[in-house]
Formats: sequence, C-alpha cells, structure tokens
Amino acid sequence: MTKFQEKSRLSLEQYEITYLNYNLSLFNKEAAIFTGRAKTFNLEEMIDRYNTNGGNISKLIQKFINDLCNDNGEIKKLIQKFPSLHDYYTILLRVIAAKHHPPMKLLVQSSISSLHRQALITQIINSTSFPIVIYTSEQLNGRIPDGIISNWIPEEKFRDVPFFSTSLFYTEWHKGELDLFLKRLETELRNYK
Repeated sequence: MTKFQEKSRLSLEQYEITYLNYNLSLFNKEAAIFTGRAKTFNLEEMIDRYNTNGGNISKLIQKFINDLCNDNGEIKKLIQKFPSLHDYYTILLRVIAAKHHPPMKLLVQSSISSLHRQALITQIINSTSFPIVIYTSEQLNGRIPDGIISNWIPEEKFRDVPFFSTSLFYTEWHKGELDLFLKRLETELRNYK
C-alpha cells in the first residue's frame, strides 16, 4: 500500500487503509474458496470502461495491480484460480482513488427561470458519477470554474473555460450533448488534476 500511495501521490487516511486491507483480505478469502469467473455482474466490461476513461490514475492502478500479482506468488495463484479477483482489486482501488479527486466546479446559469436552472442541475447530476459542485456567479468569489453551462454567453474573464450553451434548450438541444460535454470535462480533470 505504501508503494501505491507513493506512485499515485494519494495520501490515504487511516480509515481508508483499514477499509482497503479489510476488503483485500475478504477478496482473498473468497478467491481461496471459488474458482472460475464471477458471474454476478460483468466486471470486465466495467473495468474496460474505466480503463478507457480513467486517465492516468487508471493506468497507475492497472500497473500497480499487475506488478502486485507478478511479485506475490500467493496472489498470483489466487488470481489464476479466480480471475475476477484482479477485477475486484481494480474496482476497490478505483473507489478509493475517486474519493481523492477534487470535485468538478460548474457555473450553471439560466436567464429563463430558477426552475429551468434547477432542471439543468438535475440533468447534470444524473449525467456523471464524478463529484460536482454547482455554483452561481456570486458563489465563485473570483475562482474560475472547470466548466460553464448557461443559456447566455459567459463573461470575458471566463473565455478560456469550457462552455456548454443551453440556448437551444427547447428546440435542438438534447441530454446526449450535455453528457458528452461533462464526460470530456471529467476526462480532462482526471488526467490533469
């Protein structure tokens, strides 16, 4: 775990280390009992999706787990017998690493109504599992948001901030475009923060 903390530059709290150790030992006990692949849910698909969109931290987790499996004979035997153990390790480390990402800061504005703004916020929250903090212009207090979702043009000081226009909200604008915008922001934040 010390290696993982150093390489990921994550500073894990004691309760996270305890949680991690408990779950790793639980996974290892299950792997000692079961053989074959877990069929409860498609772990491989979930891991592939994460590895595709997870940025640098997913590469680090993948390398760390591969090194762990290759360096530890006992774990290597367990994974040969129960291959899903590798996926369990990946998911567990991903959950812990995700808690250490700073939330995405979004400025959400609407000149139509507060109800329209609230509908946008609901769609935003339902579009991503990445932690998000929603701001108004006043709440930013001079900070720069990671993205702006609005039905009017942003202020000049925000010209370099990714912007999603909802001015076509009642005609051609659809949720898929918002999802794509948020996914791109999330990928950018995972890779650079």
